[in-house]
Amino acid sequence: MLAQHPKNNCTPLLLAVKGMHESIVLKLLAVGVDLKLPPLNAEHEDGYRPEMNLLHLAAEKGSDTIVRAVLAAGFQVHAKDQLGHTAFHYAALNDHPHVLRVLHSFGADPNTPSRDGCHALHMASFKGHVETVKVLLELECHINTRGGAPGCTPLHLAVQEGKEEVAGLLLEAGAAVDAGDIDRCTPLHWAAEKGHIGTVQRLFEHNADVNATDEVFPRTAPPAPLLPRAAGNRGGDDTCSALAGSRGGDGHLLHLAVQYMHGGGTMLLKNGANKNALIKWGHTALHWAAMLGHEAVVSALIEAGANTHIRNRLGKTARDVACDNQRIHVETYLWTANRQHPNMLGFHTIRPSIGELPETPVSVHIYR
Repeated sequence: MLAQHPKNNCTPLLLAVKGMHESIVLKLLAVGVDLKLPPLNAEHEDGYRPEMNLLHLAAEKGSDTIVRAVLAAGFQVHAKDQLGHTAFHYAALNDHPHVLRVLHSFGADPNTPSRDGCHALHMASFKGHVETVKVLLELECHINTRGGAPGCTPLHLAVQEGKEEVAGLLLEAGAAVDAGDIDRCTPLHWAAEKGHIGTVQRLFEHNADVNATDEVFPRTAPPAPLLPRAAGNRGGDDTCSALAGSRGGDGHLLHLAVQYMHGGGTMLLKNGANKNALIKWGHTALHWAAMLGHEAVVSALIEAGANTHIRNRLGKTARDVACDNQRIHVETYLWTANRQHPNMLGFHTIRPSIGELPETPVSVHIYR
């Protein structure tokens, strides 16, 4: 009766756990069923992953009753799969805060890293699981721990995915607003690149550094401004304006917002990003916006006082770049703006003498 199914290799216990049939699981455990999960058959398309044990599966499914029963049957709460994930990781990833409490009561360490350094808080933050994040913070998870190949904190992951409420929870709990990943990208870099206006605003409310620089280019190069990265994405005019109007600085984030044009460039301008900062190829945010044909961003930058006469390393102004890329509407706009607002624009030809610079949240936002 308790043997494996001949076709798909499932045991009754596995099927009962997968189906969340708690009473059946309890009965099977009471009669001493084998707790080891069978090998995964190729035909078993919806099966568990072969590196999982029964506790991992129970935590993933979210039944605290089954989790308690499996632990009572002798499973180790700290047991890991081949990637170093514990049942605690599975519960956090799948938004089961009640299971997290049960596992913790059995001695689970909320700060156990996986093989790539990810903690449960990384997973819950990435997925935007608000209640799970609340429980993890209550259980004193390390809020600024870095994990995964990019060396991201939970806040980095939340803002990358636009999980505004989770980002707010982390910031209120003391997350480092300007923490850098392995490329020195801050959460504001990621929020500007992805165009998540709500998370950008949350970061500004906690005094994020609008002029932080990343390290995408070689360390010997000077830091690149943020402003140009914001000028190249659709909808990035809001982000660009926010950066350019903030507390002053070199404008790295604005470059990101311009390049990616996801929205929020206006916000970056308003929060002090340097609209004339130079990044790779000597481009300003205005160069990026002109090259990509984003007239709304060009308008926002000019209204914020961007200098239209700055030349890149090839000696090109933003209008030249628009012409080269057949952005006729932008070229016409720049020509008209120069005639109508001569005092608003720069009159000195500025040719960059610097090398290629690291990108800023704004420049990434535009270019990619």
